[in-house]
Amino acid sequence: MTPWAFSVRQWQFTLVMVAMLAGIGVAAWKGIPRAEDPTVTFPGANVVVAFPGADPADIEKLIVQPLEDRINELDDVKKLESQALDGLATVRVEFWFGVDADRKFDEVVREVGALRPEWPEGIANVDIRRFKPSMTNIVQVALVSPTASTRRLQDLAEDLQDLLETVPGIRKAQTWGYPESEVQVAVELERLASAGVPLGRLLEALHLQSLTVPGGAVDAGLRRFNLKTSGGFDSIEAVGDTVVGSSGGRVVRVRDVATVGWASKEDRYLARFNGQRAVFVTANQKDNQNIFAVRKGIEDRLAEFRRTLPEDVRLENGFDQSVNVRKRLDRLNHDFLLAIALVLVTLLPLGLRAAGVVMIAIPLSLA
Repeated sequence: MTPWAFSVRQWQFTLVMVAMLAGIGVAAWKGIPRAEDPTVTFPGANVVVAFPGADPADIEKLIVQPLEDRINELDDVKKLESQALDGLATVRVEFWFGVDADRKFDEVVREVGALRPEWPEGIANVDIRRFKPSMTNIVQVALVSPTASTRRLQDLAEDLQDLLETVPGIRKAQTWGYPESEVQVAVELERLASAGVPLGRLLEALHLQSLTVPGGAVDAGLRRFNLKTSGGFDSIEAVGDTVVGSSGGRVVRVRDVATVGWASKEDRYLARFNGQRAVFVTANQKDNQNIFAVRKGIEDRLAEFRRTLPEDVRLENGFDQSVNVRKRLDRLNHDFLLAIALVLVTLLPLGLRAAGVVMIAIPLSLA
């Protein structure tokens, strides 16, 4: 007996199998990951080196050329591009498709790490990123306020960042749009000279106080304890209380010869939302996630965060990738239903039974 004959004679069994396969298909449709960009890992990396104050010629000679020579020695290199700008070097390496992307990325990280001791002092940051479309941010929100200070907005943005990173499916959240804060020690040279403290001693005292170094080991009977000095500053007051020397039997502290306070680094760009001063928070999702489920978790966190905001700060939605995904899926469903309707209309001259069978067979086959 052929499979076709068996399916017709044992039609109850055939119906059960079709219903089971259709149920599995519907479950797969509901559970399939949904995102605007596919989960694809390209074999390559982008290395960005920040060297403030260096001109393009120095960047090319000291950073780009040695880095290109190192990376070019790796196997399976397809393309190597670089750019030297004021204070910034970028090197982009692409490997032949089909090689192990994770292994090649590790090799690039290894070569950059081996080269770092040879680079000059003053390198501010080295960022190594792999090529992954899923690293695209799926949501951007803005904390907008015409009156709140930049530091206050920064604190709120960092709180929201920590909150968003607790959402299931979120890989990383970041804050943008504000100058970095720093502790500024404004030394008054006259007071420093009258206290008899050299400027180098003050700098050395602040440097040593901020370090955390191993203190060795202590044996107590049959036990052995590792010691570590406690470094770092917990507050502005702690910086001002740092001892830098003595004068006339009196201890000289940083606050006696300098003014200590919070300051902001130079603004390199201005962040605005609808023309108003703002700080942005973005987030991207992990691979193989349903963007609608992740977005639901984000909405719950945002509603919770809104209740804690002060009156002069408001939370605005800047970008939501799930809106684009929803539109495209709705268009897919629309086209699919339209195709079924066209099949039904086209086959109506053959009779309702024939048209109905074909119309039902299409979604069942897909499921």
